[in-house]
Amino acid sequence: MHGQESHLPFKRIGAGGAFYRDVPPGHYHIAVASYATDFSQSSDVDLAAGQEVYVKVESLSAWATGENVGSFKRDVFYARLIPSRLARAEIAHMTVSGGG
Repeated sequence: MHGQESHLPFKRIGAGGAFYRDVPPGHYHIAVASYATDFSQSSDVDLAAGQEVYVKVESLSAWATGENVGSFKRDVFYARLIPSRLARAEIAHMTVSGGG
């Protein structure tokens, strides 16, 4: 997540997990480290004081594969803003960690 003045790192989290980060109001560019670059991989949001936004990391499986089937596989990741109602329903079934 890139804020107005700094790059705010997040921790690694596995599939099926969730976390939160409390940040000051401002403009944020949200991106995920990925094997390759594709269009629309990141999201931008302007946060007001007290506002919540939810970002879902999605994977495009097997973006790149080796010449021999099974030799390697690389996923490409996307950071998508999703509606609060949908996010809360998904998060209810996850282990959530966070702070900061």
